[in-house]
Amino acid sequence: MVETQRRCDFSLSIKGDTRLIELLYKSLAAETDDYPADRSRVEMNANLDEGCLQLDITSGNIVSLRANINTWLRLIKVVDDISKIF
Repeated sequence: MVETQRRCDFSLSIKGDTRLIELLYKSLAAETDDYPADRSRVEMNANLDEGCLQLDITSGNIVSLRANINTWLRLIKVVDDISKIF
């Protein structure tokens, strides 16, 4: 039996203060540029007028997707925590 690889997708929208959305985007955009494309694809867009950040992750399997979600949620939390200091 041959198992076909399924594509797994995850989308996250964060709405909030324009300052935080801009900080998240600027802090995390560099991470999407160097992301290993052979395992996953990550796209991020910010709409500052609406105060919204959209993060889309596509992975080849559920294990990779879960690891990616955990990584990006941790990165978002770090930026949010640091923004509260300043």
